[in-house]
Amino acid sequence: KLLAQTDGPPYDGLYPLANWRPGQVITDVRELGPHLDRPDQPAAIVVGIYNQSTGARLAATDANGASLPDDSFVLAVK
Repeated sequence: KLLAQTDGPPYDGLYPLANWRPGQVITDVRELGPHLDRPDQPAAIVVGIYNQSTGARLAATDANGASLPDDSFVLAVK
């Protein structure tokens, strides 16, 4: 069940993906809103990057180069 979603270019478009380098750590803070203080808080947060022009999700791999399901990274919430 989707509780919240936020979309937009990293760094509000100030640091395009074309400038990113392999192995570089990118930190982009996103607010999910106060509605997550409910008893039905998420069990996970799913992160993915997509092409704004086409809506196609970019390929995502783990540290070993294996494809991630749905080309997204799942963060467990504790």
